[in-house]
Amino acid sequence: MSVSPQTGTDSGPGSETIDRDELFEVLSNQRRRFTLHYLKQSESRRVDLSDLSTQVAAWEENVPPAEIRYEDRKSVHTALAQFHLPKMCDAGVVEYNAGRNT
Repeated sequence: MSVSPQTGTDSGPGSETIDRDELFEVLSNQRRRFTLHYLKQSESRRVDLSDLSTQVAAWEENVPPAEIRYEDRKSVHTALAQFHLPKMCDAGVVEYNAGRNT
């Protein structure tokens, strides 16, 4: 994703216009930046929220994903599902399907 400094618009292929302030708001949170990093690395266009929350929790705790405790993953999962992903979806940065947790 690239944003034009003059217009604040995303110039990526097939992308919608994103307001510069809204984009900065999305990027202001480390958990949302981790989410975008994970999605960019993913080989699939659709990722499972469980996998995403495990990896984000691992990055936050600076441990391998296999060492993440259930409580830590669940906390990240809940925050992503209830707050971060809907915010990112509203901004047009990601598509989030709450019913499918993808």
